[in-house]
Amino acid sequence: MLNGLYSSATALNINLNNQDLVSHNLAHVNVPGFKRVLQVIETQPDNHAGQADASTPSALTTLKGSHIAREIVDFSQGRIERTGDSLNVALNGRGFFVVQGADGPLYTRNGNFKINDQQQLTLVTGQLVESESGPIRMPENASVQQIVIGPSGDVSVGGQTIGKLRIVDFDQVDRLVQTGTTLFQAPPDVQPKPADNVQVQQFYLESSNSNAVSEMIQMISGMRHFEAAQRSLQTISEAISQHVNQRNN
Repeated sequence: MLNGLYSSATALNINLNNQDLVSHNLAHVNVPGFKRVLQVIETQPDNHAGQADASTPSALTTLKGSHIAREIVDFSQGRIERTGDSLNVALNGRGFFVVQGADGPLYTRNGNFKINDQQQLTLVTGQLVESESGPIRMPENASVQQIVIGPSGDVSVGGQTIGKLRIVDFDQVDRLVQTGTTLFQAPPDVQPKPADNVQVQQFYLESSNSNAVSEMIQMISGMRHFEAAQRSLQTISEAISQHVNQRNN
């Protein structure tokens, strides 16, 4: 009976945490370059069911003695969608843009760029976009319509090349740490390398890889699992109370 109580309480905890992640993913479904977050659950050593992630909601209540092991970022590519904006850039393939953070380089798939007051290329949130030789500065009086960003990341204005976007990749991409909605930081022992087989597409943005329909299905399924675990917990608690009362009489 106590094992059942523990299992029901664990299922409630797992479902609540997963609902938080689903809500987070839903809230950013329209953010370019956003990567959805999943929870990984694992069982105790005496259970051989192995591991499962929250993208399979049924696993949340079928694993006995399970607990939340960690949260992971799904780095799969989102849809590449045309915007027609010359300061919108998408990466088709593996890789990250490099921007300047307060404590070192940050990495993002969000290519929604703008020009700041110093004529520098930045993210909408203000971080400077790096080229292979530092920040990219546009010529004075250059119009946005004159900016051309080629498939390899070369940036030119009026036919004059002014820099090349720095695009990197990681052998251990799963070790990147999320530091903002679409920004990631690499631990000291995880070093970037030049990205291979990636194409830069101007006038496009990579959409969030969080899908509203699938996230809503997970949320509804999660609520049903939550309600089932809650009913089980209540039933077991009542049975324990009756057992204690009988022993005291």
